[in-house]
Amino acid sequence: MNKLRFIDESEFSGALNMAIDNYLAIGGRDSDFDFTLRLYRWSRPTLSCGFHQRIEKRVNLDKCRGLNIAVVRRPTGGRELMHDGDISFSITGRSVDMLDSDREIFRKAGRIIISGLSAIGINAQLSEAKKKDGFINQGPCLAAISQYEISVNGKKIVPIAQRVFRDSVLVHGSIPLRSPEIATPFLLNVDAPDEIQKSIESAATDIGQLIKGEINLERLKNALIIEFQESFRGDCIRFDLMREEIDKAVQTKKEWEIID
Repeated sequence: MNKLRFIDESEFSGALNMAIDNYLAIGGRDSDFDFTLRLYRWSRPTLSCGFHQRIEKRVNLDKCRGLNIAVVRRPTGGRELMHDGDISFSITGRSVDMLDSDREIFRKAGRIIISGLSAIGINAQLSEAKKKDGFINQGPCLAAISQYEISVNGKKIVPIAQRVFRDSVLVHGSIPLRSPEIATPFLLNVDAPDEIQKSIESAATDIGQLIKGEINLERLKNALIIEFQESFRGDCIRFDLMREEIDKAVQTKKEWEIID
Protein backbone atom coordinates (compact mmCIF):
# COMPACT_ATOMS: atom_id res chain seq x y z
CA MET A 1 0.00 0.00 0.00
CA ASN A 2 1.24 3.47 -0.88
CA LYS A 3 1.15 6.38 1.56
CA LEU A 4 -0.83 9.20 -0.02
CA ARG A 5 -1.29 12.85 0.89
CA PHE A 6 -3.99 15.37 -0.06
CA ILE A 7 -3.18 19.10 0.19
CA ASP A 8 -6.40 21.14 0.12
CA GLU A 9 -6.43 24.46 -1.73
CA SER A 10 -3.23 26.18 -0.74
CA GLU A 11 -2.86 29.64 -2.31
CA PHE A 12 0.44 31.19 -3.39
CA SER A 13 1.83 33.45 -6.07
CA GLY A 14 2.17 32.01 -9.55
CA ALA A 15 5.91 31.40 -9.53
CA LEU A 16 5.80 29.84 -6.07
CA ASN A 17 2.97 27.53 -7.16
CA MET A 18 5.18 26.24 -9.96
CA ALA A 19 8.19 25.96 -7.65
CA ILE A 20 6.13 23.92 -5.18
CA ASP A 21 4.87 21.55 -7.88
CA ASN A 22 8.41 21.07 -9.14
CA TYR A 23 9.83 20.53 -5.65
CA LEU A 24 7.12 18.04 -4.67
CA ALA A 25 8.12 16.04 -7.75
CA ILE A 26 11.91 16.09 -7.53
CA GLY A 27 12.14 16.52 -3.75
CA GLY A 28 9.40 13.99 -3.22
CA ARG A 29 11.93 11.20 -3.68
CA ASP A 30 12.85 11.80 -0.05
CA SER A 31 9.29 12.44 1.15
CA ASP A 32 7.42 10.37 3.69
CA PHE A 33 4.61 10.19 1.12
CA ASP A 34 4.69 8.10 -2.04
CA PHE A 35 2.24 10.34 -3.91
CA THR A 36 0.71 13.74 -3.25
CA LEU A 37 -2.48 15.22 -4.69
CA ARG A 38 -2.48 19.00 -4.30
CA LEU A 39 -5.27 21.47 -5.05
CA TYR A 40 -4.30 25.13 -5.21
CA ARG A 41 -5.41 28.62 -6.18
CA TRP A 42 -3.52 31.60 -7.57
CA SER A 43 -3.14 34.77 -5.52
CA ARG A 44 -3.81 36.90 -8.63
CA PRO A 45 -4.60 36.27 -12.32
CA THR A 46 -1.62 34.43 -13.82
CA LEU A 47 -0.60 33.37 -17.31
CA SER A 48 1.42 30.15 -17.18
CA CYS A 49 3.56 29.20 -20.18
CA GLY A 50 5.12 25.93 -21.28
CA PHE A 51 8.66 25.08 -20.23
CA HIS A 52 10.10 25.35 -23.74
CA GLN A 53 8.21 28.43 -24.92
CA ARG A 54 10.05 31.63 -25.86
CA ILE A 55 7.94 33.65 -23.46
CA GLU A 56 9.49 37.08 -24.05
CA LYS A 57 8.72 36.74 -27.76
CA ARG A 58 5.32 35.07 -27.43
CA VAL A 59 3.75 37.11 -24.58
CA ASN A 60 3.12 40.86 -24.50
CA LEU A 61 4.79 41.40 -21.14
CA ASP A 62 4.11 45.15 -21.08
CA LYS A 63 0.39 44.53 -21.42
CA CYS A 64 0.50 41.89 -18.67
CA ARG A 65 2.27 44.31 -16.34
CA GLY A 66 -0.28 47.01 -17.10
CA LEU A 67 -3.14 44.64 -16.28
CA ASN A 68 -1.40 43.30 -13.13
CA ILE A 69 -1.23 39.76 -14.55
CA ALA A 70 1.58 37.52 -13.36
CA VAL A 71 3.46 35.47 -15.97
CA VAL A 72 5.25 32.25 -15.05
CA ARG A 73 6.98 29.32 -16.70
CA ARG A 74 5.64 25.85 -15.92
CA PRO A 75 7.90 22.85 -15.25
CA THR A 76 5.86 21.07 -17.96
CA GLY A 77 5.40 21.73 -21.66
CA GLY A 78 2.50 23.02 -23.70
CA ARG A 79 1.26 26.50 -24.45
CA GLU A 80 -0.01 29.40 -22.40
CA LEU A 81 -2.95 29.03 -20.03
CA MET A 82 -4.74 31.75 -18.06
CA HIS A 83 -5.41 31.02 -14.37
CA ASP A 84 -8.31 33.16 -13.16
CA GLY A 85 -11.33 31.54 -11.56
CA ASP A 86 -9.92 28.02 -11.58
CA ILE A 87 -8.67 25.37 -9.18
CA SER A 88 -5.36 23.90 -10.23
CA PHE A 89 -4.12 20.47 -9.22
CA SER A 90 -0.91 18.49 -9.20
CA ILE A 91 -0.08 14.85 -8.65
CA THR A 92 3.52 14.13 -7.74
CA GLY A 93 5.29 10.97 -6.71
CA ARG A 94 7.78 8.22 -7.31
CA SER A 95 7.20 6.87 -10.80
CA VAL A 96 9.86 4.22 -10.30
CA ASP A 97 7.71 2.53 -7.64
CA MET A 98 4.67 2.24 -9.86
CA LEU A 99 5.93 -0.14 -12.52
CA ASP A 100 3.58 1.70 -14.87
CA SER A 101 4.28 3.40 -18.17
CA ASP A 102 4.35 7.19 -18.33
CA ARG A 103 1.19 7.02 -20.39
CA GLU A 104 -0.62 5.03 -17.71
CA ILE A 105 0.30 7.58 -15.03
CA PHE A 106 -1.22 10.26 -17.24
CA ARG A 107 -4.38 8.17 -17.63
CA LYS A 108 -4.64 7.66 -13.88
CA ALA A 109 -4.52 11.41 -13.33
CA GLY A 110 -7.21 11.87 -15.96
CA ARG A 111 -9.48 9.31 -14.29
CA ILE A 112 -9.11 11.11 -10.96
CA ILE A 113 -10.28 14.42 -12.44
CA ILE A 114 -13.09 12.76 -14.38
CA SER A 115 -14.37 11.19 -11.15
CA GLY A 116 -14.40 14.58 -9.47
CA LEU A 117 -16.34 16.13 -12.34
CA SER A 118 -18.78 13.22 -12.36
CA ALA A 119 -19.52 13.82 -8.67
CA ILE A 120 -20.83 17.31 -9.49
CA GLY A 121 -22.86 16.15 -12.48
CA ILE A 122 -20.45 16.58 -15.40
CA ASN A 123 -19.94 13.63 -17.73
CA ALA A 124 -16.40 14.06 -19.05
CA GLN A 125 -14.15 11.89 -21.21
CA LEU A 126 -10.40 11.37 -21.54
CA SER A 127 -9.30 12.40 -25.02
CA GLU A 128 -7.26 10.07 -27.23
CA ALA A 129 -6.51 12.85 -29.72
CA LYS A 130 -2.94 12.71 -30.99
CA LYS A 131 -2.04 16.37 -31.51
CA LYS A 132 -3.29 19.81 -32.44
CA ASP A 133 -3.17 20.77 -36.06
CA GLY A 134 -3.83 23.63 -38.47
CA PHE A 135 -4.40 27.22 -37.39
CA ILE A 136 -5.24 26.31 -33.79
CA ASN A 137 -1.85 24.63 -33.40
CA GLN A 138 -0.51 28.16 -32.95
CA GLY A 139 -3.16 29.07 -30.38
CA PRO A 140 -3.12 28.92 -26.57
CA CYS A 141 -3.58 25.74 -24.58
CA LEU A 142 -7.39 25.80 -24.70
CA ALA A 143 -7.63 26.22 -28.48
CA ALA A 144 -7.74 22.44 -29.08
CA ILE A 145 -7.83 19.10 -27.30
CA SER A 146 -4.51 17.28 -26.93
CA GLN A 147 -3.87 13.65 -26.05
CA TYR A 148 -5.10 12.55 -22.59
CA GLU A 149 -6.77 15.85 -21.80
CA ILE A 150 -10.37 15.96 -20.57
CA SER A 151 -13.35 17.03 -22.64
CA VAL A 152 -17.12 17.34 -22.35
CA ASN A 153 -19.22 16.89 -25.50
CA GLY A 154 -16.13 17.41 -27.64
CA LYS A 155 -14.96 20.56 -25.84
CA LYS A 156 -11.84 20.71 -23.70
CA ILE A 157 -12.53 21.42 -20.04
CA VAL A 158 -9.40 20.33 -18.14
CA PRO A 159 -5.93 20.69 -19.69
CA ILE A 160 -3.30 18.35 -18.21
CA ALA A 161 0.48 18.30 -18.62
CA GLN A 162 3.10 15.83 -17.42
CA ARG A 163 6.84 15.75 -16.81
CA VAL A 164 8.75 12.60 -15.96
CA PHE A 165 12.00 12.98 -14.05
CA ARG A 166 14.60 10.26 -13.47
CA ASP A 167 12.56 8.48 -10.79
CA SER A 168 9.61 10.76 -10.10
CA VAL A 169 6.72 12.34 -11.95
CA LEU A 170 4.68 15.55 -12.04
CA VAL A 171 1.20 15.76 -13.55
CA HIS A 172 -0.67 19.01 -13.20
CA GLY A 173 -3.55 20.92 -14.76
CA SER A 174 -6.44 23.28 -14.21
CA ILE A 175 -10.14 22.83 -13.42
CA PRO A 176 -11.90 26.00 -14.67
CA LEU A 177 -14.82 27.14 -12.53
CA ARG A 178 -15.54 30.03 -14.90
CA SER A 179 -14.06 31.77 -17.92
CA PRO A 180 -11.14 34.15 -17.22
CA GLU A 181 -12.04 37.83 -17.20
CA ILE A 182 -9.19 38.59 -19.61
CA ALA A 183 -8.93 36.39 -22.69
CA THR A 184 -5.50 34.84 -23.30
CA PRO A 185 -5.03 35.75 -27.00
CA PHE A 186 -5.12 39.46 -26.18
CA LEU A 187 -2.06 39.01 -23.97
CA LEU A 188 -0.01 37.47 -26.77
CA ASN A 189 2.03 38.80 -29.68
CA VAL A 190 -0.10 37.03 -32.28
CA ASP A 191 -1.98 37.92 -35.43
CA ALA A 192 -5.79 37.90 -35.30
CA PRO A 193 -6.34 37.48 -31.55
CA ASP A 194 -10.10 37.77 -32.13
CA GLU A 195 -10.03 34.72 -34.39
CA ILE A 196 -7.96 32.77 -31.90
CA GLN A 197 -10.41 33.66 -29.13
CA LYS A 198 -13.28 32.41 -31.28
CA SER A 199 -11.44 29.11 -31.70
CA ILE A 200 -11.06 28.85 -27.92
CA GLU A 201 -14.75 29.53 -27.35
CA SER A 202 -15.69 26.83 -29.84
CA ALA A 203 -13.13 24.32 -28.53
CA ALA A 204 -13.32 24.78 -24.73
CA THR A 205 -15.80 25.08 -21.90
CA ASP A 206 -15.81 25.50 -18.11
CA ILE A 207 -17.86 24.30 -15.15
CA GLY A 208 -19.79 27.55 -14.93
CA GLN A 209 -21.15 27.02 -18.45
CA LEU A 210 -22.22 23.47 -17.62
CA ILE A 211 -23.68 23.89 -14.13
CA LYS A 212 -26.20 26.52 -13.19
CA GLY A 213 -26.02 27.54 -9.57
CA GLU A 214 -23.52 26.81 -6.83
CA ILE A 215 -20.69 24.34 -7.50
CA ASN A 216 -20.33 21.72 -4.76
CA LEU A 217 -16.56 21.86 -4.35
CA GLU A 218 -16.52 19.61 -1.30
CA ARG A 219 -18.25 16.84 -3.25
CA LEU A 220 -15.73 17.28 -6.06
CA LYS A 221 -12.80 17.07 -3.63
CA ASN A 222 -14.13 13.97 -1.90
CA ALA A 223 -14.51 12.20 -5.25
CA LEU A 224 -10.97 13.18 -6.22
CA ILE A 225 -9.62 11.67 -3.01
CA ILE A 226 -11.54 8.41 -3.44
CA GLU A 227 -10.29 7.89 -7.00
CA PHE A 228 -6.77 9.01 -6.01
CA GLN A 229 -6.71 6.24 -3.39
CA GLU A 230 -7.98 3.64 -5.83
CA SER A 231 -5.74 4.63 -8.73
CA PHE A 232 -2.56 4.97 -6.68
CA ARG A 233 -3.31 2.07 -4.34
CA GLY A 234 -3.11 3.52 -0.85
CA ASP A 235 -4.69 5.36 2.03
CA CYS A 236 -4.85 9.14 1.77
CA ILE A 237 -4.58 11.67 4.60
CA ARG A 238 -5.08 15.44 4.52
CA PHE A 239 -1.70 16.94 5.34
CA ASP A 240 -0.66 20.53 4.60
CA LEU A 241 2.60 21.56 3.01
CA MET A 242 5.40 21.45 5.52
CA ARG A 243 7.45 24.55 6.27
CA GLU A 244 10.56 22.87 4.91
CA GLU A 245 8.82 22.11 1.59
CA ILE A 246 7.74 25.73 1.18
CA ASP A 247 11.22 27.01 2.09
CA LYS A 248 12.87 24.68 -0.43
CA ALA A 249 10.44 25.78 -3.14
CA VAL A 250 11.06 29.45 -2.38
CA GLN A 251 14.75 28.89 -3.17
CA THR A 252 13.87 27.99 -6.79
CA LYS A 253 11.02 30.50 -7.26
CA LYS A 254 13.09 32.72 -9.58
CA GLU A 255 13.44 29.85 -12.07
CA TRP A 256 9.72 30.07 -12.85
CA GLU A 257 9.11 33.80 -12.45
CA ILE A 258 8.70 36.07 -15.47
CA ILE A 259 6.36 38.64 -13.90
CA ASP A 260 5.27 37.93 -10.33
